[in-house]
Amino acid sequence: MLFILIISFLTAFTLAYFAIPHVINIAREKNLCEEPSERSSHTISTPALGGIGIFSAAIFSIVLWTPFRDFGNLQ
Repeated sequence: MLFILIISFLTAFTLAYFAIPHVINIAREKNLCEEPSERSSHTISTPALGGIGIFSAAIFSIVLWTPFRDFGNLQ
């Protein structure tokens, strides 16, 4: 069980590591960035879609490595 947990984490980390630069590029191309204002702590525009790469990698890893056949009938 610990092996599946470690492999799941490594899969999610690797997918997020390679997906986030592409998501950032798409956010910049589509102008989906947060512009700095007097209320923000950023001094340059910040892409606003970073969570999509992390969330997608986590969901993919969960679906890939969860042993659903061990759950039986969950009705």
